[in-house]
Formats: sequence, structure tokens, C-alpha cells
Amino acid sequence: VIKRDQNSRLDKLILTTDPAFEPVGKEEFLQQETYIFDHWSGDMSGSDNPVNVRMDGDKNINAHFIFTGEELITTPNKPSGPDSGFVDQTLSFSTGGSSSNHGFDVEYKFDWGDGSFSDWGGPMQEHIYNSVDSFFVKTKARTMGELKTESNWSEAHTIHIVEEPVLFYNLDIMIEPLGKGSVVKLPGKIEYAPGDTVTLYPLPNSDDYCFDHWSGDLAGSENPGLVIMDRHKTITAHFAEITEFVSVPSTPTGADSGMIGQTLSFSTGGSTCNVGHDVEYQFDWGDGTLSDWGSDNRTHAFSSADTFKISATARCKINNNIISERSGYHAVSIVESYYYTLTIIIEPPNSGTVNKTPYKSEYQNGETVILSPLAAPNYVFDFWSGAITGVKNPEMITMDENKVVTAHFKFPSSVESEHNIKPDKFALFQNYPNPFNPETTIEYQLPENCFINLTIFNMKGQIVKTMVENYKQAGFYSIKWNAKDQYENPVPSGIYLYRVSTEKFRQQNKMILLK
Repeated sequence: VIKRDQNSRLDKLILTTDPAFEPVGKEEFLQQETYIFDHWSGDMSGSDNPVNVRMDGDKNINAHFIFTGEELITTPNKPSGPDSGFVDQTLSFSTGGSSSNHGFDVEYKFDWGDGSFSDWGGPMQEHIYNSVDSFFVKTKARTMGELKTESNWSEAHTIHIVEEPVLFYNLDIMIEPLGKGSVVKLPGKIEYAPGDTVTLYPLPNSDDYCFDHWSGDLAGSENPGLVIMDRHKTITAHFAEITEFVSVPSTPTGADSGMIGQTLSFSTGGSTCNVGHDVEYQFDWGDGTLSDWGSDNRTHAFSSADTFKISATARCKINNNIISERSGYHAVSIVESYYYTLTIIIEPPNSGTVNKTPYKSEYQNGETVILSPLAAPNYVFDFWSGAITGVKNPEMITMDENKVVTAHFKFPSSVESEHNIKPDKFALFQNYPNPFNPETTIEYQLPENCFINLTIFNMKGQIVKTMVENYKQAGFYSIKWNAKDQYENPVPSGIYLYRVSTEKFRQQNKMILLK
């Protein structure tokens, strides 16, 4: 602690330190660099430095110091300055960014990379090189206190020194392999001024090669490449041979079904050649035949009924041996005909009938027909044979060819008369024919005795005619509608609804009247 104006004869000032050490003078204290002042206590408080004491009595003041540890200094920034110069030119470099953890000022020294060093000084210094080469300039810092603690060396800055200043630089371009490409320079000059930016466009000389990368005074594979002319430069453009390939075409699209002998259209596409050549396509029809090579839209007629898987490949039109992998498959189902006949045989003759829903002379491929056997008096349905078998009533059949079905009826035994002549569930069948003119047949079945209502409505929900409204025994029923209303007036063409309602069952179907 430094005491000033200590000439008082009347009052006594006692100064102590914490942590305790022997009283020292100013110069001796400043060498204690591992401590810093923290605060006052006793007859003085706070942390003002310096502080004035008014002597109006005996005083006892404690000065508190804190141990700060080893002095450290951070590494300076990488020097900045020119990237090139010439012999005997005065060049300026700067650094900075160092600091002492004890708060002391710092100074810097430069390693010029040519075996010489600067004096300790400010963050900006100059140097003159006397030889041609590339040099690595770096710097370090130290504190300006007594300890002179030094930092580590910074990252190096590279400078290229040439013999003398030039007005122009040369840019030489090499090609590897020789003759496989060229490079266009923009601007296209023989010599470039210092600082000029040149754009380099590599161009292969044939479709079999492509640009790969740069080497020399330009690295990487950027295309185009950029170079700044700060010295004479030589750059090599490397070209690589291309392995040609054709991408896989898209899965063919087209008809999902057709008939034998029908001309069907299919298309594919999407294939490209990586070297830009045109491509052509071939279809595998899945029936053991292939199309010729050609466009992406083709036609084919199948000679047999089956499901065929159609795929496609593509190839280069110039190099025919470059062929893609096969595409995905498109399935097409070929049938003998779109329309089939359904023949119903009654055995024994006149023992019953079979209602077909829908009722048609021909059915489309894949169409489903409901067959409802209706026994003649004293007969019961027995079983099916032909295209369908079993005893299910009603039964369904899918039309994928011309089909013949036989409905077998028989005289029921006494037990069958009691138990089997009744249907096993409620049902309302599609009218037939449909569309119709002038009349149509509506059939329904009742598994138990019940009150039934069968009503015809128009599309507005208005009652056209009530066909049945009474109590019926269990059994099979058929009724004809002559396209007239309750008052026997003909109704107009259109769509009508017919509905069966019982206590336990309700169903509604549509029918079409065409005049």
C-alpha cells in the first residue's frame, strides 16, 4: 500500500494487507504480479483504487488482495497482408487479438519465414524480402510487464515473392489425357493483369469423355472453374472416359383386359442415355413374342386367352449394345370374348323355372348373375349341375365364358314337403327383364308367414302403385307389373323403385322403364 502526504503529527494511520506479507514499496509491489487488489475493510470500504483518507482520528485500514495464478497470454491472429510481392518491395503485415489474463498490455514479434524476425513492437510491421520463394509469416505476443510472458506462434500466412514486379501474368492450360478435351478461358487473353479473374470452361472433345477435375494451380472439380491471377499459373484439366448406360424405362401402361385378336395399345418411356444419345424401346408381350425396337407407344394382338405380363427395355440408338434393365410388369387379362351366354336347363322338363338377375341374353365378361330356382306346383328345387354345383338357393355365377347350368327339381317327400319347400331367408330379387317394356316380373321369397307390402315408387318418392298388401304364407312369389299406376294409367319412361316391407325385412331395388 502506498501512503502519500504522511506528514501528520497528530493522527496515526495503520495500514495492513490480506493475505499478509511484508510491507513493500511501490516498485517492489508491482513485481507481485500474481496478485490483484480486491477491496478495503476496517475504517475504509469499497473497491475504489486509489482512494483518499481524511485523517480526523486514528485509522486502521485493511487492503485485500486476490491471488490470480499464472500469467497467460492468448495466441495472436493469423497475420494478414499481401499474398504476393517481389524482391526488395516493402510489404506490410498486421496481426492482433492477443490479451493477458492479468490485464497487461501486449506487444508482437513477426517471424518473416526467411530466417529473420522483427523487433518486439506494435501489431503492424513491415518487411523486405531479398530472395524469390514462398514464405510463411507468423507472429507471437508477449506482455509488457516484468514477467514478459510469451504466447504460442500464430497460424502462418503464405506470401509468394517473385524477382521483380510484373505487369502481366501467364495462364497455361494443360489437358489430360492429351486430345480428350479443351478449356475455354473467359476473358480469352494471352496475358492477364494482376488481380484479373478468369473463368475456365472445360469441354470434352467427344461424347465418350467428360470433365473430371483440376490440378496444378487450381484444385477441385467445380465447373466452370475460377482463378485469380496473382502470379504465373499452370492448370491441368483432367477428363475421364464415360461408361455409357441407359436408364430403366417406366412400367408399361395400357389396357388391363382385352379379347383374343383385339389390337391393344401400350406405352412406356422415361429412359435416358447418360451421354445424351437418343433411345428406343422394345416390348416383351409376355406371350413369348417381342416387339421390334422403336417408339415408346406400340400395339399388340394376343392370340390366346390368359393373363400376360408386359415389360419394356430401352437401348441407345447409336450404340445398340447398350441396353437398359427390364422395367416393371403390367398385367393384361385376355379373354375369348367380352360377351357370354348363360343357358339354363330344367330337369325334369316343366318342373320349374330359374330367374336370372339381371335378365339378359348376353353377359359381359366378369359380370355376376344371381340364379333363383322357382319350383312348379308339386315340385321342390333339388340341386345344381353343370357350370355350378350344390344346393345353394339362390346361387351366383360369374360370367367368364359361355356357361350351361342345369336346375334339378323333384317331387318332395312328406318330410321335405313340411320342411324344405319354404325358403330359408327373406329376399327381393332384381326384376326381369330390366330395362323393360311393356311389363316386368318381380320375384320375392318369404321364410315365414307374415304381412307383406310390395309398393312401386317414382324417383320423387311418390307411390305409383301398391302391388301387394296382405298376409302371405311362407314361400316363393312372382308378380308382374304392366307399367301402369293405381288407376291403370300408363306411366312415363324412367327409373322406378320397388320395395318389399315386412315386420322383419325391408329391401328396395331399382328398375328402368324404356318406351
